[in-house]
Amino acid sequence: MTSYPSLKNPPIVEAVLDVKVNFDKRINPMEFASFNKEALDEYPVAREKRLLSGGVQTKSNDSALELTRTNDLIGYIFKSQNTNNLVQARNDGFIFNSLKPYSGWESLHGAARPLWRKYRELYAPFRITRLALRYINVITLPSAKIDLKDYILTSPELSPKISQSMVDFFLRVAIPNPKRKSDIALLTIGIKPPILPDKCQLLLDIDVYREVNLSPESDDVWNVFEELRNYKNEIFFGNITDRTREMFN
Repeated sequence: MTSYPSLKNPPIVEAVLDVKVNFDKRINPMEFASFNKEALDEYPVAREKRLLSGGVQTKSNDSALELTRTNDLIGYIFKSQNTNNLVQARNDGFIFNSLKPYSGWESLHGAARPLWRKYRELYAPFRITRLALRYINVITLPSAKIDLKDYILTSPELSPKISQSMVDFFLRVAIPNPKRKSDIALLTIGIKPPILPDKCQLLLDIDVYREVNLSPESDDVWNVFEELRNYKNEIFFGNITDRTREMFN
């Protein structure tokens, strides 16, 4: 496994550990409301997590169309009172969010693992179907007028027949891991609105996942996360230049 350097000041604004599950019985989302009391008192602030969806359907006995909208409760989000961590207990799985400042993989892994264990014990999911790690990086560049290739190695290429100036862009690609085709990296790169005059903010969002069929009790979960993390690092360090890396040391 390739070794990557540790950055003193990584540009990570949010890291997400996601375990998708299914159940062999119907779960009332209200059951997740007490997860923080059942698990740890460190997460006292709770709010509902809802899934907004919409569609179009025809009215009965009529050819006219009508818009439909649902706002379904799927679980709860709990915020830590001592850290910048969040935990989500939902009817489709377990999510752990670590917000800026990022304190490292060992800290994220160490905080998430006992919470996942408690989720598993309380709600007895049937199978794990998907594992994912997402790292959202925001890189502040020194000028609004720059050559992106000085900082990042994946960027839009404009036709030489048109102006080469860009004030905004959004690029998203899905990249299978050549060493393991089941691992996919969703790489999103874009320019964020500047927060300071004459500054440019670059979004580098890396979401790596693997579809799985694992028992919730399996320790292979954490082996998969280690492999996904390694692939995430490959995508991150393979996309930034030496000049960019020096900004974080």
